[in-house]
This record gives sequence, structure tokens and C-alpha cells, in this order.
Amino acid sequence: MAKPLLQQFKNKMTNEIIKELDSIIVGIFALIGVVLGFLLQLLFSHLSEKKRIKQEFQDIKNSIYYTTIENNLCPELLKLKRFFTRYDKFLKKQENNYFFQKWLMDPCVEEAFTGVGFWNKGKIKEMLRDLEKTKI
Repeated sequence: MAKPLLQQFKNKMTNEIIKELDSIIVGIFALIGVVLGFLLQLLFSHLSEKKRIKQEFQDIKNSIYYTTIENNLCPELLKLKRFFTRYDKFLKKQENNYFFQKWLMDPCVEEAFTGVGFWNKGKIKEMLRDLEKTKI
């Protein structure tokens, strides 16, 4: 008689231990899920921001490429100067810094107005070649 009672006690304790372990395992996986969800949200947020910045940069470059009136180049270049000023980490790239120093530091860019004859076809082509080399 003592043996069945002992066996029942062991079975009951085993079931309780299994339930406790089950609860602990469920809790651990829930915690892992929360942490993983948070990390994925951070990653997607970072990638989304990076994509937005890249698109902004490309839009500014396109606006410079498609500017057909010489006097409108400086306002478009000013947009790029402001972009590089806002995200100065991209100036660590040699081609970006070169373009910034050569073309965007010109006083006409800040004034966003150029006098007659400032831009000529040769200067525009040279600027566009240098612009093509910029990247983020």
C-alpha cells in the first residue's frame, strides 16, 4: 500500500515540476520574442531612414542634372550643400568632399544666384562629371 502512495506522490510532483518547467520555458520564449521584435523594429527603422536619406540625395542630384537654365544651378547646388552639411558623415568620402570643396563652397551657391557668364558649357560638364562621382 505504501508503494502506490509513494508512486502517486512521485507522479504528482513530476507533473507539477513539468508544469513549472513548461511555464518557465513559455516565459523565456515570450521574452526572446519581445527582445527579437524590438531588435527587428530598430533594424527596420534604421534601414528605412537610410533608404530615405539615399532617396533624398538622389533626388537632389537629379534636380541638378535636369536643371536646364544656368541661373537655376546655384539654388539646386545649395540644396546639395545643405544636405552634406546636415549629413556631414558623407563628406568623409573623398569624392563627396572634393565636390563639396570645389563646387559647393563657391559664394554663388550660398547666394543662390549667379551673374551672367558664371556658368559655361565646359564648367557645367565638369561639375556634372564631378557630381556623378558623388555617392553615399
